[in-house]
Amino acid sequence: MQESQTHMDTGEEVAEARLYSPSSFIHLRVHSAYSLLEGAVRVKDLPRLCLAQDMPAVAVTDTGNLFGALEIAETLVKEGV
Repeated sequence: MQESQTHMDTGEEVAEARLYSPSSFIHLRVHSAYSLLEGAVRVKDLPRLCLAQDMPAVAVTDTGNLFGALEIAETLVKEGV
């Protein structure tokens, strides 16, 4: 009798599996709240919104500055997007 093993996917493994899903959709133009007068999405909400739509990735294309780049990248990676 084999012993059953439990396997817990890391956020990175889950993101990779979703990336190669045949039904993947990725928004290529999303403005966060860092795009003044153009975006309203808060960085902390972005991963939840992506995961709710089963998006494995998102292209954040803030205009006029790079103030949120590091925060956005770290937040999305941490949450598996």
